[in-house]
Amino acid sequence: MNSRNNTLELQGYDIHSSIYTETEVDTILQLIERKQLVSNNISRTKDVFAIRQLLNVVPELHPLIFNSKLKTIISEFRRSKVFCL
Repeated sequence: MNSRNNTLELQGYDIHSSIYTETEVDTILQLIERKQLVSNNISRTKDVFAIRQLLNVVPELHPLIFNSKLKTIISEFRRSKVFCL
């Protein structure tokens, strides 16, 4: 088991950097802000979005959030039999 899987198993989470480019982050934020101007369906609590609801309200985010880098990370965890959302 590699150190990332160890951290996930011991701490319940792991932090990965460089999953999203600055451009991808800007695009994600713009889509969220644009949707907020049009709709009040996005609920916010202390500036934290519930990701499931966010993807329901702004489905255009799905391919941006689940980019190839994130899919690779999820695949690695699946192979190691660690459950990852």
